[in-house]
Amino acid sequence: MSGCSLQFCSRQLRVKGIKRKTVTVKAIDHASAREFFEKYEHLGNCGLGVWHYGAVYESTLIGAISFGTACFAAKKGLFSLIARNFGLKTYQICRGATIVHAPRNTASRLLSRALRIFQKERGTCLVVAYADRVFNEMGTIYQACNGLYTGQTNPKNQANYVVKGRWMSGWVVRKKYKTRSMDALRHIDKNVVKIPLTAKYRYVFVQAPPLKKHLVTRALAPFVLPYPKRNIEQIAPMNIAALISRKARSFDDLPI
Repeated sequence: MSGCSLQFCSRQLRVKGIKRKTVTVKAIDHASAREFFEKYEHLGNCGLGVWHYGAVYESTLIGAISFGTACFAAKKGLFSLIARNFGLKTYQICRGATIVHAPRNTASRLLSRALRIFQKERGTCLVVAYADRVFNEMGTIYQACNGLYTGQTNPKNQANYVVKGRWMSGWVVRKKYKTRSMDALRHIDKNVVKIPLTAKYRYVFVQAPPLKKHLVTRALAPFVLPYPKRNIEQIAPMNIAALISRKARSFDDLPI
């Protein structure tokens, strides 16, 4: 399972005096998103992202977000059932980041605007997002954008992998190497690392016209829970700079 919440990063980019009204949100290509995440996001790649959007100031990219197809089984689970009942496709938010000098609320503005553009391009849909407390994520930006919180995931022995220094989801590993067997993967990289998934905070956005959105939201209502809070969950603030620095060295010492 892949995905992480939008966060403000602590890497420096020399963009001063940015005004929020001068920042636009538009589609960007994969190469631009990948390069941005490599510099300013703690996992350093697009993950399962296929559709990418950026917050742009003049010609400078100051934030990026990527969407992809959902990583869970299309015919199982709560979201799959509701999606089928209402004829919705299901996607997920895969990556997101902004630079440190971005105007206040750039992350939430980028997400809300990108969701609207994504709906125009892909049609009515459910968009699922995850926050991973391994990285001290809680989904603050998802809460700011009124995402519906539906509790924590149950990983069921799923895992991520670090192969040749690159963090990959189990789905990507199987697609790329045709196996998730550690014995087989060690022939590819003797230092391969398997990192069991922990439970993640899960949010969902209903991207649909008002009436359908109301009906879908009502169907989801029995599963919607109050937002988690850092003080109650005992989650310290994120330190993106430290995570990026650690990524540059190695994934071996990540908390699991």
